[in-house]
Amino acid sequence: MQKPFCLKKMGIMGTYLSTAFAMGCCGFGPFLYLASGLSALSLGALANFSLPILYTSLGATLAGFLISYRRHRHPLPFISGLVGSGLILYPFHEALDVWIFRVFLSTGLAVLTLGVIWDLIKLHKMARAEKWSESKHKKW
Repeated sequence: MQKPFCLKKMGIMGTYLSTAFAMGCCGFGPFLYLASGLSALSLGALANFSLPILYTSLGATLAGFLISYRRHRHPLPFISGLVGSGLILYPFHEALDVWIFRVFLSTGLAVLTLGVIWDLIKLHKMARAEKWSESKHKKW
């Protein structure tokens, strides 16, 4: 039962890291430091593969959302995952000004993070209801 959470957690962390790689010098806050630190460790060669890594990590995140949607049947966390992924991927395929690029990326990451939190709350409520239901049936 932990598989969706693990898949989603790995996907969202991969999304953060691959976004840091893909942003490069356009980064902000911790992403700028992360990208420059990874480049200093000679991991800058991964920059050529930043978009495939980003697509893979977003795919893992969406797969985790889909698995947990099938479990709790609330579509809004999955929809927030789709919207967040679209907001993250859009600036990489359009010529945008740097500040608009940053707005799209930060909004996309915030929407994805809120979707994960929302999904975890739904899964926690469902697990509590199942536990309560099992304890109710054991008494009778």
